[in-house]
Amino acid sequence: MNITLSKEHGVNPGLENCFFCNEPKGVILYGAIGMKKQEALKTAGLSVEPDGRAPNGLVMDLEPCAKCKGYMKQGVILISVRSTDDPEEQKNPYRTGGWVVVKDEYIKRAVTPKALVKELLKKRVAFIPDEAWDALGLPRGEQDEVATTRRAPEHDRRRVPRSSRKVRAKVR
Repeated sequence: MNITLSKEHGVNPGLENCFFCNEPKGVILYGAIGMKKQEALKTAGLSVEPDGRAPNGLVMDLEPCAKCKGYMKQGVILISVRSTDDPEEQKNPYRTGGWVVVKDEYIKRAVTPKALVKELLKKRVAFIPDEAWDALGLPRGEQDEVATTRRAPEHDRRRVPRSSRKVRAKVR
């Protein structure tokens, strides 16, 4: 494979980010950005001038990074998202800041129907609408060690009526 160097930017590297945690997971070497690369980037919704600086932070696939793969071995990743009926946004939902890893037992206890539980345990990741996220009392904010542990967050069950503790999740 040959890379034509950019006269201004050389190999013109850009970072590839993980779809799930948005952390960098690799480097993409663009080289000179000609018409073909420019069209491909335009199709992806990015505007880049010919032989311009490579874009950073692109998500190229749905393959999790090594860190997320490790979390998926420990439990199920739950990510809070904005509710939407737009089919295009459902493919890549707007993240609203909540991100936790919970044990399989938590999924079995908190999610219905059983077919969804089975699918969640298979996929190991789910986007949870904000309303359901808040009803479950899951944490928001910075992605830190407390929020990404295997244990499900403790929340006051008395505040949430029993029927409200179940959630329907969107599996990715």
